[in-house]
Amino acid sequence: MARKRANWKRGAANGSTRPVPRRRNPGSARVIGSITGAVTTKSELGIQVTDFFDYEYGAAGTPQEGNVKHYYWDVNQNLFNNNTTGTSGQENSFCRVRRLEVYVLPRRNINPIQTDAAFNSNASAMYTCNVQTPALAGYTRPTAGTSVALATNTQVTNVLPQVDTFWKRVFNCDMQKTFQSGVVRPYYYGNLQCLFSLRLLDPTDGLDYAGIGNEAFKVRVKVVLHIDQPIMPVQRAVFTVLSNNDVGNPDLSAAGSAPAARPEYCQMDIKSVRNNFS
Repeated sequence: MARKRANWKRGAANGSTRPVPRRRNPGSARVIGSITGAVTTKSELGIQVTDFFDYEYGAAGTPQEGNVKHYYWDVNQNLFNNNTTGTSGQENSFCRVRRLEVYVLPRRNINPIQTDAAFNSNASAMYTCNVQTPALAGYTRPTAGTSVALATNTQVTNVLPQVDTFWKRVFNCDMQKTFQSGVVRPYYYGNLQCLFSLRLLDPTDGLDYAGIGNEAFKVRVKVVLHIDQPIMPVQRAVFTVLSNNDVGNPDLSAAGSAPAARPEYCQMDIKSVRNNFS
């Protein structure tokens, strides 16, 4: 029977064989923690942030005007900032969205007080969600109203009406995987990163669902963000929703305004400690 040769070497003196343990590469060993106490902070917090907003067309001249909703996240914020007496810049951190999910509420097809037949049938209560993450090619930088967003992670979901409503997931994007190669770059306006663009359509013709300007139409949207936050202490999170009529132009609203940061209340939970920045 053939002798196993893996992990065995022939002895130099007497020709005998003996097991020789594999040598570890000293460069591959990772030191956990600090030996001398010099390193005290090294990890990030894994935070889950949940935000809600309403998809609606909005009246002309209002911030909600438009059928496309571009969702921005401000990376220049610190969700765990207790250093209120620190000098300028000490509390600044890159608050990175690593992964995100978008959910919508299905419409109910039974409404005894709704007199409009278009809102009270199975066919009319069905709608389509188009979601994508905008990106830039190479080292291009956006200029308000002129840069074209290139679509990545496109997802089309048909949402059916439900009597007992539940959240329907319409988008799931791994931002880490999408942008880690550097071939495509995130879409920024200053420190505001556009995470996704959302549009609701009629599944039969691809036009605006329920008709643009129909103020009776409103769908609740839930956004779940999985954040890598360098350890520093707690503040409110900053979101903004920009509305216009152009999927390829996420940084100029229908009213002509640019994305603006706004602090908002949100619900967050610390999920785990990670070392994704290391």
